[in-house]
Amino acid sequence: MSGFVLGVKFVGHDTNICVLDGQGRIALAIEEERIDRIKHSNKFPLLSINEAMRGYGIKADDISYVAIPFCHELFYDRINLMKDYFRDNKTFGNESYEKLEKYEYQYIEEYLLGSLYLQEIFPKAKLIDVRHHLSHAASAYYCSPFDDAAILSIDANGEIETTMLGIGKNGKIEQLESVPFPHSLGFLYEYVSEWLGLGRLEGPGKTMGLASYGKPKYLDIFLDKIIQVDENAGTFSICPEIISESPPPLMNIGFLTELFGRDPKMADTAKFEEFHADIAATIQQVAEMVTVSLARRLKRLTGMNRLCLCGGVALNCVANEKIYKQGGFDEIFIQPASNDGGSGMGAALYVYHHFCDLGSGRKAQFQPYCGSSFGDDVVEETLLKYDLPVRRMDDVEGWTAEKLAEGWLIAWCQGGAELGPRALGNRSILADPTKAHNKDLINARIKYREWWRPFAPVVLYEYAADYFDLDIESPYMLMTGLMLNDKIPAASHVDNTARVQTVRRSQNPRLYDLISKFAKISGVPVLLNTSFNIGGEPLVRTPDEAFNCLFRGGLDAVVWGDYVVLKGDCDPDRHVAVQHRITGRPAYEEFVVRTKEKIAALVPAQGDMIEGTDAFSRLLFINVLKSGGKVEGFLRREDRYLDTLGRDTLYGRRIIG
Repeated sequence: MSGFVLGVKFVGHDTNICVLDGQGRIALAIEEERIDRIKHSNKFPLLSINEAMRGYGIKADDISYVAIPFCHELFYDRINLMKDYFRDNKTFGNESYEKLEKYEYQYIEEYLLGSLYLQEIFPKAKLIDVRHHLSHAASAYYCSPFDDAAILSIDANGEIETTMLGIGKNGKIEQLESVPFPHSLGFLYEYVSEWLGLGRLEGPGKTMGLASYGKPKYLDIFLDKIIQVDENAGTFSICPEIISESPPPLMNIGFLTELFGRDPKMADTAKFEEFHADIAATIQQVAEMVTVSLARRLKRLTGMNRLCLCGGVALNCVANEKIYKQGGFDEIFIQPASNDGGSGMGAALYVYHHFCDLGSGRKAQFQPYCGSSFGDDVVEETLLKYDLPVRRMDDVEGWTAEKLAEGWLIAWCQGGAELGPRALGNRSILADPTKAHNKDLINARIKYREWWRPFAPVVLYEYAADYFDLDIESPYMLMTGLMLNDKIPAASHVDNTARVQTVRRSQNPRLYDLISKFAKISGVPVLLNTSFNIGGEPLVRTPDEAFNCLFRGGLDAVVWGDYVVLKGDCDPDRHVAVQHRITGRPAYEEFVVRTKEKIAALVPAQGDMIEGTDAFSRLLFINVLKSGGKVEGFLRREDRYLDTLGRDTLYGRRIIG
């Protein structure tokens, strides 16, 4: 195979793309949020596609396959599945059926419009749908070092399932069992997080951290009224009482309020009560019970010793530790973008290994630094643009180590950006973990987030056992370990655990050398590591965004490659002007307002087909749709969509690249 495979996740949140070359290697994998600067962006990832095509010299005709981690035909089955569920378990009138159907059809609308657009801009490519959980499974199995492995994918939902048990063997993936929608551990954890006031998409990570401050006092209530778990069988089901009778949302938060006799939503998430912490501890305990029992079931089904763990729930590093220690597997691999942010990559890998002639399941070596990268010319141009001194260090690792030991808070940016939500040393804020107050300084001066949320230590692999009770590598910060000493108090959570990142020199040479030089000064081969962003924003991607954070926050310096910018280099009187000049988030809200009228003019109200409009205009409509905009009468019946997909293209194509 000589062409490229493009994976595109454009339905729902965390839209993203991945480009594989002819050898199955990742040329670029990036989430749209990194470019449009909207956390968990649901926009069609055109900016990411442009980044891949223009930045890497790929032409539209170079794309042989477009892989989509969404099988729209199964969504028709999902609608029927939900109807059957409500018919069996709920009092559900015709009005509620119509609302449910309308809610589910919006995803089919997104798919059909988006796939039509992709076919037009990549006319020689074959579009292939990949089931959502198979995409997750592929993202883990094909990135793992394992030839054969059991695969466990646990997410909020796929098309008709929420959890998948499978195997990867001889380079192919097979699904063994699944848990049907709406029985979803991922959704339950999300909605409990939202009920607490921590948010739905961002909330689960916060809930996991908050759980350490509480006790699972309400476990009996959860297991009786909310979720039924059979740990011996490795099965679970959501109690029908909490399923909403009028989705969206899928789960009825009001039921939780009635059950516990209070609405606990925190107005100020920095000021939690014992009740909040105990609820968090309870849902965390439930998650651990379910995931461990599923892992044991999978072990019995496959008899395998290696496990690939994926899906959004696999970001729960506390549960991951329990799975490793209690699930029955000797080795475990968790891909850093195990959530939907890595599903475009998973779909691309699945298509590459299942639809291309590759012999005996050959895998390309995986590394997580496959996001945007910028050369010295871009860094220098940015520095000059904002009248900042061009200061290049011969030994930037040594200089940074010295300043960190002095108590500086430094942003460290190198090479390609990380794939996934965790900073792994290429877009990181680093600090001295021996100074307990550094955690509070970063929260207060830079991250602007709750004081109780922990930070991660990054430790040289060969010294990890001296600091943490963890006998497995954790290169992607997806395992917790008990602290074995009190030398790094800034990295310790309230329960004396830490979310550990281990690093070998082969994985990240510059980060490894920096920690080694810091160890020579401090005697500690560990640094405090957190994502380089200001609270509520995606990780930094570009030099522009990095220097913007320096202007706005409490960092002492930004290191990009061999270049250093100090806080003192910035003239306070120019900060506001500089911030306005720096490229930030595209004005999508204004974009939607401007285009709604244009779209409405293109699409007559009576619902005629959109013949004569070009692919770009159709893309504008997709993003209006995903932003909640409505154009009355626009292609309401699914057979019209299918008819549109089946006809030859009549429109002028806009080729990217």
